[in-house]
Amino acid sequence: MKKCIINPIPGTMRVDFAKPSAEGEKIRVTLSRGTDTGAKNSLPALWVKHGFTASRLSDWWNVEVVVTAPDGTEHHRYNPQTARNHKIDFAWVLPATEENAQKIFDEIARRAGIVWEVAA
Repeated sequence: MKKCIINPIPGTMRVDFAKPSAEGEKIRVTLSRGTDTGAKNSLPALWVKHGFTASRLSDWWNVEVVVTAPDGTEHHRYNPQTARNHKIDFAWVLPATEENAQKIFDEIARRAGIVWEVAA
């Protein structure tokens, strides 16, 4: 289960997970929609040019995950768009759809050791 708060900023969604991580952390995820400007040097154009993506994305989800530990300290963890080497994991730069937002939430939950309860 997750609690969803839609921000008044168009294209932005903030979600506070109702269940803590396996480490007892509170998790807040912010998804913001990135859009292609159409310029020849836009991010999506450069991603294709340098082989990071197969096609030029018209929009995509930017992901920020903030984790609050039981002692109150905040960290950035469980973000599927951040690879172990702190570079972008383009496998998780997905078009900005509701379905892809759910895939991102599910992956963050998996990395945090959270098991979603499926409604019958």
